[in-house]
Amino acid sequence: MADPLSRFPDLAPRVASAVVMALVGLAAIWAGGLWFVALVSLAVGVMIWELHRMLAPAEQARHALPMALVAALAVCLSGILPTGAVLPLALAPGFVGISILPVNRRIFGGYAVLVVLAGFGVIHMRADFGLIWML
Repeated sequence: MADPLSRFPDLAPRVASAVVMALVGLAAIWAGGLWFVALVSLAVGVMIWELHRMLAPAEQARHALPMALVAALAVCLSGILPTGAVLPLALAPGFVGISILPVNRRIFGGYAVLVVLAGFGVIHMRADFGLIWML
């Protein structure tokens, strides 16, 4: 009888990386402030980079890193600036992506805005409601 886990040879590294990511996330939630803003900004940047890489043709992939940096900066500044100044920043990565991508513009624009707004919401949820509510 074959070992049922032999079908998933990469299970151990995936579980180990998930544990590390969960610990880093919990530490950032616990620390709050700039540590939490930095982690959320990094996560949003990675999500935008991945979204761009999925939707853009191969020749447009060179724009993925600048798009990720724009999104991460928008989220980082949203943790620092007043709430009213954040909306233009939250929309900026979506509009920049719409102007750069030759295909899948609406999909990228919609998801980019939602990802950045989610990052903004998580940052302000931690700041406004505190550690216990966030956990």
